[in-house]
Amino acid sequence: MGSYFLSRNQTVLKSQLEAADRVLRQLSEELLAQFLGLITTSGQTIMYYSAAGFKGDIDSLASLASGSFAATRQLTQMMDDYDFSVMFQEGSRIKVYIEQVTGDVLLVICFGRVTELGKVRLLAARAARSLCEALNMLPDKPGSMDEEPGCAEGIRQAIDELFNAQGERRGAD
Repeated sequence: MGSYFLSRNQTVLKSQLEAADRVLRQLSEELLAQFLGLITTSGQTIMYYSAAGFKGDIDSLASLASGSFAATRQLTQMMDDYDFSVMFQEGSRIKVYIEQVTGDVLLVICFGRVTELGKVRLLAARAARSLCEALNMLPDKPGSMDEEPGCAEGIRQAIDELFNAQGERRGAD
């Protein structure tokens, strides 16, 4: 699992993805949703869970959900409401609930008649807070590279070897 770019200024680290994955997995188990996904506001899928037999195109779903959210947000801003963070759509068989997690990330939940909207709203709000914390958490130390096991140590060794090799060459001249 590599890094995912949310915008020009934000990258999601492996540790953040793992924390978000735990939240999504638990939410998926509690809601029995058809689809549960974390997407960017530009329509890219970060991660998702889908029920067995789900036949939707994930990339199209992410793109359309983010576009729908953006359009509704613009509509509410035209009416002087700048605090828009949740959207709900109901069809005859599927309901779609979208909640903004961070400025760049949306939580999308598609569920059927069996799951109650109140339960979705409550659990999604809790999950959104946890996901926001997970995506905003910082590495243990500023500038640390603990996302990849052994990465920081490998870089330190390569630098030491480079300087030692240059020092040995200078001393041998």
